[in-house]
Amino acid sequence: MTDLETAVNSDLENLRKWLIANKLSLNVAKTEFMLIGSKPMIKNISDSCPNVYIENVQIKQVHECKTLGVTIDQHLSWKSNTENICKKVTAGISAIRRIKPFKILGRAYINLEGLQTIIVEIEAVLNDRPITYVTSEADDPEPLTPSHLLYGRRLRRLPRLIVEEEELHDPNFDDDSEVRERARKQSIIIQSFWMRWRYEYLTSLREFHKTTGTNEQKVKQGDVVLVHDDGPRANWRLAVIENLVSGNDGLIRSADIRTSTGRTNRPIARLYPLEVSTKQEAKPILSSEKPPPASEPPHRPRREAAVKGRERIARWTQKLSLPPEDVENYA
Repeated sequence: MTDLETAVNSDLENLRKWLIANKLSLNVAKTEFMLIGSKPMIKNISDSCPNVYIENVQIKQVHECKTLGVTIDQHLSWKSNTENICKKVTAGISAIRRIKPFKILGRAYINLEGLQTIIVEIEAVLNDRPITYVTSEADDPEPLTPSHLLYGRRLRRLPRLIVEEEELHDPNFDDDSEVRERARKQSIIIQSFWMRWRYEYLTSLREFHKTTGTNEQKVKQGDVVLVHDDGPRANWRLAVIENLVSGNDGLIRSADIRTSTGRTNRPIARLYPLEVSTKQEAKPILSSEKPPPASEPPHRPRREAAVKGRERIARWTQKLSLPPEDVENYA
């Protein structure tokens, strides 16, 4: 086996392990490979074509690229991923599948502009779907939708009330004042949305943990956390952190968690600690041992001008407290 065969088969084995780690599978029976590069390089390699194997199955070489696959070269590197990325890819594919049944036009003739209009209308319908709880009360604010996150409002509004015929001839109808009023109402709606987003959708549990000005981790092993999800916060799951995964820079990047349905891992930015946290047990201090001195927080050294200013204020205050007859002597 040549060095090229060893390198290719080693990279394919890393690819197979990476797919298994990310809960993906590779259909070996339908896997093919093709040499890509300059003609002299391909000619030199073709003279001793490498034998490519995956799970002891030899892969067939082809000379025409019909589908887009995985390209392996000397600069390839495999990095560990989290299941949340795979979940996002699945959600994107699911959104495409929602559009596909609606865009089938059968034998109808339509130009490109008309097709684009239909796709945009379908996109507006999908982005106006509710992603929070839909209440049955008419006075309650409308539920949040993907359109709120993208544009700050819903794309498809309710039809306008019937306009009387005499209003159409009214010179004050739909004038500058009405446009300004609409802009003002839209600004109020956007501000109301951001308030709802802040207090209803996003969690504020991290406020219970003091992390400002320190390099301490927000979560630690054994903590009970809330797992961020793309759905309503009421459906977010609770989990217990079993292990923290560090990156090359030494910072915590992800964590292995245990939920009611099993074990998985999530990025550290999507784990929100609850008020309950694990505390290290304090070791009892024997009577013969002296308790360690409490460490005082480091103080910032004062400037020389500030020190002199305080001294002048102290002398001036002491001067005012002296009796009137002793003022001149003190001076």
